[in-house]
Amino acid sequence: DGTLTEPSEGILNAVLYALPRMGIETPANLDAMKALIGPPFQFALQQFFSLTPEQARHMTDIYREYYSVHGLFEAYVYDGIPALLKGLQDHGILLHTATSKPIEYVERLLPHFDLRSYFTFLAADDLAGTRHSKPEVIRYLLEHVPDITPENTVMVGDRKYDVLAAREFGIRTVGCAWGHAPAGELEEVGAAFIARTPAEAERIILSL
Repeated sequence: DGTLTEPSEGILNAVLYALPRMGIETPANLDAMKALIGPPFQFALQQFFSLTPEQARHMTDIYREYYSVHGLFEAYVYDGIPALLKGLQDHGILLHTATSKPIEYVERLLPHFDLRSYFTFLAADDLAGTRHSKPEVIRYLLEHVPDITPENTVMVGDRKYDVLAAREFGIRTVGCAWGHAPAGELEEVGAAFIARTPAEAERIILSL
Protein backbone atom coordinates (compact mmCIF):
# COMPACT_ATOMS: atom_id res chain seq x y z
CA ASP A 1 0.00 0.00 0.00
CA GLY A 2 1.38 3.36 -1.00
CA THR A 3 4.08 1.98 -3.27
CA LEU A 4 2.18 0.33 -6.13
CA THR A 5 -1.34 1.53 -5.42
CA GLU A 6 -3.11 4.42 -3.71
CA PRO A 7 -5.39 2.52 -1.30
CA SER A 8 -6.73 5.33 0.89
CA GLU A 9 -10.35 5.23 -0.21
CA GLY A 10 -10.85 1.53 0.46
CA ILE A 11 -8.96 1.49 3.75
CA LEU A 12 -10.74 4.54 5.14
CA ASN A 13 -14.15 3.28 4.01
CA ALA A 14 -13.51 -0.04 5.77
CA VAL A 15 -12.42 1.76 8.95
CA LEU A 16 -15.54 3.96 8.83
CA TYR A 17 -17.59 0.77 8.47
CA ALA A 18 -16.00 -0.66 11.62
CA LEU A 19 -16.10 2.39 13.89
CA PRO A 20 -19.82 2.31 14.87
CA ARG A 21 -19.60 -1.42 15.62
CA MET A 22 -16.70 -0.65 17.96
CA GLY A 23 -18.55 2.22 19.60
CA ILE A 24 -15.90 4.68 18.43
CA GLU A 25 -16.84 8.17 17.28
CA THR A 26 -15.76 9.06 13.76
CA PRO A 27 -12.78 11.46 13.86
CA ALA A 28 -13.54 14.98 12.68
CA ASN A 29 -10.42 14.93 10.50
CA LEU A 30 -10.75 11.91 8.23
CA ASP A 31 -7.42 12.68 6.54
CA ALA A 32 -5.70 12.01 9.87
CA MET A 33 -6.75 8.38 9.55
CA LYS A 34 -4.34 7.99 6.65
CA ALA A 35 -1.78 7.36 9.38
CA LEU A 36 -3.27 3.86 9.43
CA ILE A 37 -1.77 3.20 5.98
CA GLY A 38 1.68 1.68 6.11
CA PRO A 39 2.24 0.29 9.62
CA PRO A 40 1.14 -3.24 10.54
CA PHE A 41 -2.60 -2.66 10.65
CA GLN A 42 -3.51 -3.91 14.13
CA PHE A 43 -0.59 -1.99 15.62
CA ALA A 44 -1.80 1.14 13.81
CA LEU A 45 -5.31 0.68 15.16
CA GLN A 46 -3.99 0.37 18.70
CA GLN A 47 -1.99 3.56 18.36
CA PHE A 48 -4.58 5.67 16.57
CA PHE A 49 -7.70 4.66 18.53
CA SER A 50 -6.04 3.73 21.87
CA LEU A 51 -7.20 0.12 21.61
CA THR A 52 -5.98 -2.96 23.41
CA PRO A 53 -4.50 -5.75 21.22
CA GLU A 54 -7.72 -7.74 21.65
CA GLN A 55 -9.87 -4.76 20.64
CA ALA A 56 -7.64 -4.14 17.61
CA ARG A 57 -8.03 -7.76 16.51
CA HIS A 58 -11.81 -7.49 16.85
CA MET A 59 -11.87 -4.23 14.90
CA THR A 60 -9.73 -5.82 12.19
CA ASP A 61 -12.27 -8.62 11.82
CA ILE A 62 -15.07 -6.09 11.35
CA TYR A 63 -12.93 -4.00 9.00
CA ARG A 64 -12.35 -7.05 6.82
CA GLU A 65 -16.09 -7.60 6.37
CA TYR A 66 -16.06 -4.49 4.20
CA TYR A 67 -12.49 -4.46 2.96
CA SER A 68 -12.43 -8.03 1.61
CA VAL A 69 -15.50 -7.38 -0.53
CA HIS A 70 -15.30 -3.70 -1.50
CA GLY A 71 -12.36 -1.82 -0.04
CA LEU A 72 -9.67 -3.97 -1.58
CA PHE A 73 -10.59 -2.68 -5.01
CA GLU A 74 -11.29 0.93 -4.01
CA ALA A 75 -7.77 1.86 -5.03
CA TYR A 76 -5.82 2.78 -8.12
CA VAL A 77 -2.36 2.12 -9.50
CA TYR A 78 -0.06 5.12 -9.31
CA ASP A 79 0.92 6.68 -12.63
CA GLY A 80 4.22 5.24 -13.82
CA ILE A 81 4.08 1.99 -11.84
CA PRO A 82 3.44 -0.39 -14.76
CA ALA A 83 6.26 1.27 -16.71
CA LEU A 84 8.57 0.97 -13.68
CA LEU A 85 7.83 -2.73 -13.21
CA LYS A 86 8.14 -3.50 -16.92
CA GLY A 87 11.40 -1.55 -17.18
CA LEU A 88 12.95 -3.46 -14.28
CA GLN A 89 11.66 -6.79 -15.57
CA ASP A 90 13.02 -6.07 -19.06
CA HIS A 91 16.46 -5.57 -17.48
CA GLY A 92 16.30 -9.01 -15.90
CA ILE A 93 15.52 -7.84 -12.38
CA LEU A 94 13.35 -10.24 -10.37
CA LEU A 95 10.56 -8.55 -8.47
CA HIS A 96 8.96 -9.83 -5.26
CA THR A 97 6.45 -8.35 -2.85
CA ALA A 98 7.18 -7.73 0.84
CA THR A 99 3.92 -6.45 2.23
CA SER A 100 2.08 -6.49 5.54
CA LYS A 101 -1.17 -6.99 3.64
CA PRO A 102 -2.49 -10.57 3.95
CA ILE A 103 -1.45 -12.83 1.08
CA GLU A 104 -5.11 -13.68 0.51
CA TYR A 105 -5.66 -10.06 -0.51
CA VAL A 106 -2.43 -9.70 -2.48
CA GLU A 107 -3.36 -12.69 -4.62
CA ARG A 108 -6.64 -10.96 -5.55
CA LEU A 109 -5.37 -7.41 -5.80
CA LEU A 110 -2.43 -7.85 -8.18
CA PRO A 111 -4.39 -9.67 -10.92
CA HIS A 112 -7.22 -7.14 -10.59
CA PHE A 113 -4.81 -4.33 -11.45
CA ASP A 114 -2.90 -6.39 -14.09
CA LEU A 115 0.28 -6.39 -11.98
CA ARG A 116 0.65 -10.08 -11.09
CA SER A 117 2.81 -11.01 -14.08
CA TYR A 118 5.61 -8.71 -12.90
CA PHE A 119 6.20 -10.53 -9.61
CA THR A 120 8.01 -13.80 -9.05
CA PHE A 121 7.31 -14.45 -5.36
CA LEU A 122 4.65 -12.91 -3.14
CA ALA A 123 5.82 -12.41 0.44
CA ALA A 124 3.08 -11.11 2.69
CA ASP A 125 1.32 -11.60 5.99
CA ASP A 126 -1.73 -13.85 6.25
CA LEU A 127 -5.20 -13.41 7.75
CA ALA A 128 -4.04 -15.07 10.96
CA GLY A 129 -1.27 -12.49 11.41
CA THR A 130 1.51 -15.08 11.26
CA ARG A 131 3.88 -12.52 9.74
CA HIS A 132 2.40 -9.31 11.11
CA SER A 133 5.62 -7.26 11.12
CA LYS A 134 7.63 -6.20 8.08
CA PRO A 135 10.85 -7.91 9.32
CA GLU A 136 8.90 -11.18 9.55
CA VAL A 137 7.69 -10.73 5.97
CA ILE A 138 11.23 -10.10 4.75
CA ARG A 139 12.49 -13.13 6.67
CA TYR A 140 9.78 -15.21 5.01
CA LEU A 141 10.90 -13.90 1.61
CA LEU A 142 14.53 -14.78 2.31
CA GLU A 143 13.54 -18.29 3.33
CA HIS A 144 11.73 -18.85 0.04
CA VAL A 145 14.07 -16.99 -2.34
CA PRO A 146 17.54 -18.10 -1.22
CA ASP A 147 19.34 -16.20 -4.00
CA ILE A 148 18.56 -12.90 -2.30
CA THR A 149 21.55 -11.22 -0.68
CA PRO A 150 22.06 -7.71 0.71
CA GLU A 151 24.35 -7.02 -2.25
CA ASN A 152 21.88 -7.93 -4.99
CA THR A 153 18.65 -6.71 -3.41
CA VAL A 154 16.87 -3.39 -2.95
CA MET A 155 13.76 -2.83 -0.86
CA VAL A 156 11.34 -0.32 -2.38
CA GLY A 157 8.86 1.16 0.08
CA ASP A 158 7.05 4.31 1.12
CA ARG A 159 7.18 4.20 4.94
CA LYS A 160 9.80 4.05 7.68
CA TYR A 161 8.70 0.51 8.49
CA ASP A 162 10.06 -0.62 5.12
CA VAL A 163 13.40 1.09 5.67
CA LEU A 164 13.87 -0.11 9.23
CA ALA A 165 12.89 -3.69 8.38
CA ALA A 166 15.24 -3.85 5.41
CA ARG A 167 18.07 -2.46 7.53
CA GLU A 168 17.74 -5.44 9.91
CA PHE A 169 18.86 -7.64 7.00
CA GLY A 170 21.45 -5.26 5.57
CA ILE A 171 19.29 -4.47 2.55
CA ARG A 172 19.36 -1.02 0.95
CA THR A 173 16.11 0.88 0.53
CA VAL A 174 14.71 3.16 -2.13
CA GLY A 175 12.15 5.34 -0.38
CA CYS A 176 9.11 6.25 -2.47
CA ALA A 177 8.19 9.85 -1.83
CA TRP A 178 4.94 9.45 -3.75
CA GLY A 179 3.50 7.25 -0.97
CA HIS A 180 2.19 8.01 2.50
CA ALA A 181 5.29 8.90 4.50
CA PRO A 182 5.09 12.24 6.34
CA ALA A 183 7.58 14.81 5.10
CA GLY A 184 11.11 13.90 6.10
CA GLU A 185 10.27 10.45 7.49
CA LEU A 186 12.20 8.44 4.91
CA GLU A 187 15.27 10.66 5.25
CA GLU A 188 15.16 10.51 9.05
CA VAL A 189 15.26 6.72 9.14
CA GLY A 190 18.12 6.55 6.66
CA ALA A 191 16.70 5.40 3.34
CA ALA A 192 19.70 4.97 1.06
CA PHE A 193 17.88 6.68 -1.82
CA ILE A 194 14.72 8.76 -2.20
CA ALA A 195 12.71 8.61 -5.44
CA ARG A 196 10.14 11.30 -6.15
CA THR A 197 8.50 9.39 -9.01
CA PRO A 198 8.42 5.78 -10.28
CA ALA A 199 10.60 6.83 -13.22
CA GLU A 200 13.21 8.15 -10.79
CA ALA A 201 13.01 4.91 -8.82
CA GLU A 202 13.75 2.96 -12.00
CA ARG A 203 16.81 5.10 -12.75
CA ILE A 204 18.13 4.65 -9.21
CA ILE A 205 17.64 0.88 -9.17
CA LEU A 206 19.20 0.36 -12.59
CA SER A 207 22.24 2.44 -11.54
CA LEU A 208 23.07 0.20 -8.57
